[in-house]
Amino acid sequence: MNGAVVVALFNAIDEGDFARAKSCLSDDFTRSSTLHPDPMDGDTWLGQLKLIEPLFSDVSHNTAITAEDGEEVRGTVQLTGCHTGRTTLPALSHLTPTGKRFSLPPEPFVARVREGRIVTIHVAMGEGGGLPGIIKQLTGGPDDGT
Repeated sequence: MNGAVVVALFNAIDEGDFARAKSCLSDDFTRSSTLHPDPMDGDTWLGQLKLIEPLFSDVSHNTAITAEDGEEVRGTVQLTGCHTGRTTLPALSHLTPTGKRFSLPPEPFVARVREGRIVTIHVAMGEGGGLPGIIKQLTGGPDDGT
């Protein structure tokens, strides 16, 4: 049941429906990862995703729920897509569309859902994960561009 809320969040992000994504988050939501350990609120996180979204088409988080225990939901996301656009985000504005597909390694996450809304998500990004992993796959260069 709580896993469905997490899947709905990532599906909304994949579809570029950030209003629907925000409706999945609690007012006190925070997101963190091994790449960005300082928690960020939902508006900040979704705002960053909106800036990055124009870079990619056919994006999917390929969300899989592996366990649910009360409020805790565990699973993986494996981001895939194609680099077909540009962004106004200064750190990435140099990336011209390559038409290349990318596929990150599966990244485990732990989420907490309270009263039907996500309170926290922590994603464990390994080597080759996150936006740096995508950039490395697309450019063949170092993955320290962001």
